Amino acid sequence: MGERTTRSTAAERDGKGDSARALVSAITGAPAILRTRRLDLIAANPLARSLYEPVMSGSRTPNLARFVYLDPERARSFFPDWERLCDECVHLLRSAAEHDPHDRALHRLIGELSTRSATFRDRWSARRTSGVRLPRERLRHPVVGELILLREELTPARDPGTTLTVYLPSEDRATRERFAILASWVQPDRCAGAHGG
Repeated sequence: MGERTTRSTAAERDGKGDSARALVSAITGAPAILRTRRLDLIAANPLARSLYEPVMSGSRTPNLARFVYLDPERARSFFPDWERLCDECVHLLRSAAEHDPHDRALHRLIGELSTRSATFRDRWSARRTSGVRLPRERLRHPVVGELILLREELTPARDPGTTLTVYLPSEDRATRERFAILASWVQPDRCAGAHGG
């Protein structure tokens, strides 16, 4: 029983998400992103890569916490609610550490963020952050401008170590128009992947 639990935890920790990756590939009408508990963005459909371009660029496996804390200038520009997102990232990483306290890669990530970001270090040591994931997210896309998006998150049954996030445009007229422009640029037959892979 213990060995089975260890194998299960290790599989979740690795966050390969093969089944969920296929689901991401199948979603074409909305941005879909698959992340691990460490906040690695391991898969994204073409529309999500276009939407999250500032986060996705520069790394084969982007990490949301690294972008938010280690590239704060770009992160503040892309995420108007950057302060809230800082708290969300800390909350999610704490939850990951509680779920799997033996995850060495997670410990390395937390150590890296603590060493390189005073903002992260202060929030991590505070022990109290507002980590509520709100159903709306504001993004300031570098080309189409500000978008107010509705966010749905679910945990794939066959890949419990991952979270699938799907975005839809809000009822805001400007958002819908800008979202339509963004969607018109995307080639729907491109394969899904965190960074074009």
